[in-house]
Amino acid sequence: MSANQIKVKIEKGIKLPPGRCALEGQLYQLRSVLDSMQAGDSFLWKQPSHNAYKAANQLGIKISTRKINGSGYRIWRITP
Repeated sequence: MSANQIKVKIEKGIKLPPGRCALEGQLYQLRSVLDSMQAGDSFLWKQPSHNAYKAANQLGIKISTRKINGSGYRIWRITP
């Protein structure tokens, strides 16, 4: 073994914690919700809306958000 190599133990069968898997993550959930909406529909989201804009951009749609005092963010789908 050369001086530049590191030793690691490779483990099999270790499950990925919930929320870190692509099909369970927040972005996937937001894309699913936005994709099922029609223009003019809205929903309340408890967290900041930057992930909603990222999800909308991936779908090629436009959204608008407003902060609702104490409740989170209301997110509207603008384009069909």
